[in-house]
Amino acid sequence: MNNNAHFPSMTLNQRNLRRIICFFFCALSKLTAQFYLPNDVDYGSPSDYGLAFDEVHFTSADGTSLYAWHVKAKGEKRGMIIHFHGNAANISANVFSVSWLAEQGFDLFMFDYRGYGKSEGAPTQEGVFQDCKAALAEATRLNGGVGNLILYGQSLGAANAIALAGELKGNGFVGVIAEAPFYSYTSIAKTKVNAIAGALVEAMISDEHSPYFVVADIAPTPLLITHGKADRVIPYTHSKRLFAEAGQPKELWLVEDAGHMHFFTEERAAWREQLVAVMGEWLAQPPSSRDNSR
Repeated sequence: MNNNAHFPSMTLNQRNLRRIICFFFCALSKLTAQFYLPNDVDYGSPSDYGLAFDEVHFTSADGTSLYAWHVKAKGEKRGMIIHFHGNAANISANVFSVSWLAEQGFDLFMFDYRGYGKSEGAPTQEGVFQDCKAALAEATRLNGGVGNLILYGQSLGAANAIALAGELKGNGFVGVIAEAPFYSYTSIAKTKVNAIAGALVEAMISDEHSPYFVVADIAPTPLLITHGKADRVIPYTHSKRLFAEAGQPKELWLVEDAGHMHFFTEERAAWREQLVAVMGEWLAQPPSSRDNSR
């Protein structure tokens, strides 16, 4: 009997297994990369919308140099909004979606994560989260305190804003606006792959700094979650799950025909008015009622 008779078959199976594993690891690596799609294209600036602004350079915890705009409010300043943008492009591609807030009396602190725009480095989950913490610190410094700061994130930025707000136990700002957030990194990744690849997602993608871990810790600082039911990038069910786990006070706004990050577009003036009204209520709360220390 030839003891080596089955070896070629076993070797072939092993090679096929290696190919399959390599395929899925490559596929999931590409999927992970889709969380961050930076570029340094200049899409415009606040001046295109008649807004004054200052360029800001600051550093993250590991020394990475970051870039931001401090956009000045038109008329009397009511507060400052820290804007956490989505996963693609850079701050210059997002001016059109938030410039209207400056016209309503809010300063804007718009910053780029590492690797985006004029910020140095390359994006990673931990690095981007540390950039968000550094942005809050820099915005607080520029604002002269924390009495009228509001966090506003869109898409990936909404997830970042919730994660940051929860880690800080809701302290340092008067409210959080999360537009089209995802529940967790693994849950959104699983919607982009087939069932077989989905089984490997949890092994490949970290859920550290995912919103669901800490969304309940934002309370009693107010949380507003908004999402379009026609969103094909991040299903609105992610927002419903986060809302269910958040503490009071909280609000969930859903619009039937709104796509991804299309909630506060120009044609939805009524929603813009409601948002400004809600932020006004947050700012009207006495400072003593904003102490979330516990």
